Amino acid sequence: MSQSKTSGRKSVAGMGSIRKKEKVVNGKAYTYYEARYTVGIDPGTGKQIQKSISGKTQREVTRRLKEITTSIDTGTYLPSCKLTVGEWLNTWISEYTADWKPLTVSNDSKQIKKHLIPRLGAAKLEDLDTHTIQLFYNSLTKSGLAPKTVKNIHGVLHAALEQAISNGYIHKNPTAGCKLPKVVRPEIKPLEPEEIARMLKEAKKDAYDNLFIVAMFTGMRQGELLGLSWDNVNFKTGQITIKQQLQCKDGVYFLETPKSGKCRVLSPAPVVMEALKDEQQQQNANKQIVGAADVRFHDLRHSFAVTSLYSGDDVKTVQANLGHATAQFTLDVYGHVTQKMRQESAMRMQAFYNHLEV
Repeated sequence: MSQSKTSGRKSVAGMGSIRKKEKVVNGKAYTYYEARYTVGIDPGTGKQIQKSISGKTQREVTRRLKEITTSIDTGTYLPSCKLTVGEWLNTWISEYTADWKPLTVSNDSKQIKKHLIPRLGAAKLEDLDTHTIQLFYNSLTKSGLAPKTVKNIHGVLHAALEQAISNGYIHKNPTAGCKLPKVVRPEIKPLEPEEIARMLKEAKKDAYDNLFIVAMFTGMRQGELLGLSWDNVNFKTGQITIKQQLQCKDGVYFLETPKSGKCRVLSPAPVVMEALKDEQQQQNANKQIVGAADVRFHDLRHSFAVTSLYSGDDVKTVQANLGHATAQFTLDVYGHVTQKMRQESAMRMQAFYNHLEV
């Protein structure tokens, strides 16, 4: 049980009033200060709209009251925001990142769930200050996180708080004054000419030897190389257009725009185009071996699924083997197979009926 009473009042000119109060909790008395101020007039009743703030010391409350009344006078006052940091982070990542790359959203979501919400999530959004955030960053560094990871976490929080400013929830971004650990770039160790020659010689023993040549003499990122398709290779002009990259999220591979967000055109050395032409010829030869001119690697996955269903595996088993999120998704993709299986089942029932002496 708690009780409170007002023991005094002190006016501050032009700022409202500050009262000294006492509150009794479980038999113990606590002293605090409360200030009331007017934010405007209710258009419906014509009465003043009053708000209050409280703090442990009169000095603290006086400072906060001055900041508030100054913001009211200058037209920059923001009403109190009841959102917690965790609530805002969840709202921001789900509603303000629609135009982001899926992998970026996934990575930022992990930082929010793993680091930001556990440490800062319970704090009120409007109460989050630079010192609290700085202590949080320092603790991340002390726990052994790499400076680059701490910088990434800072980037997520900074972006979320920038949106909070745009929404009118807070006045300024408290991450702006924080000091981040220095990120030391790893030493670049390019291969020497003799090492390159040795690598390419060894690569000739590998089935993907052409890819080593393309990577070595174009500077393409791994995802860009793996996402390259033949319609982006122009053998006549000797150019390669980088339009997409292969990425992986939660075990699912997908194509998205390059890291820079822009397409670019390469005009590589002839050895690269020769390697690509050789790779294309090898792929065409492999297609002829299996007797299909347009077979793709992913077709092997489809073939596995269809064969599994025809062999009698239930849909849940096929779903698990393929890594689909739900059995319904598997049915949506391979519904034509199950439809054919139902037709064959009906024919078997008809054959059974025909053998009956009815």
